[in-house]
Amino acid sequence: MFRDLTLSQFSAAVSAKTPTPGGGSVSAVVASLGAALGAMVVQFSLDRAEHAPYEHELRVALRDLTRLGGELERLADDDAAAYDAYTAALRLPKDAPEQKEARKTAMQGALRRALEVPLTGMRTTGALLDRLRPLVGRTNPHLVSDLGVGALLAFAAHRGCRMNVEVNLASIKDAAYAAEVRAEADRLSADAARRHDEILELLGRKP
Repeated sequence: MFRDLTLSQFSAAVSAKTPTPGGGSVSAVVASLGAALGAMVVQFSLDRAEHAPYEHELRVALRDLTRLGGELERLADDDAAAYDAYTAALRLPKDAPEQKEARKTAMQGALRRALEVPLTGMRTTGALLDRLRPLVGRTNPHLVSDLGVGALLAFAAHRGCRMNVEVNLASIKDAAYAAEVRAEADRLSADAARRHDEILELLGRKP
């Protein structure tokens, strides 16, 4: 599991001449760091008199950020596993007509799995941005840059997940399913962009 690797080991795995971990896994890890930054900001804001009115809300936020970070770490492994499943389908025999049909079916199933992982990543990174937004103005003001970086990482990862969704959509044969996924991806992208901009504008750090 990637979460069990050191940072140097993970970087080495990414830079190696192997298809995984690739952009999907990296996006998930980047987003998990965004969640971790949010959790740090919250922990430096708890048990402080000036933030007492938000104590319960901050504790709930810490719980949610920790959960989202764990989900994103798991997605990094899920992305690699989905790619491996697709390459396994590609290697299936295709000599006889029935083999060709079975291979096509397996490939489409693997593509759907490979698509669902980054789509889940889009949902999760969107949820992360939603969770970071209420922290603005209710957490330690000395850590606004950390909160801003968390939002930047979450949004960058969200866009990375969208790229992987689009790459896999291009090979999906089920037009109705592809249209449904693209509609959801469009909505998630718009929501994430709006939330990201809101956070940075409120922090006064919009580039």
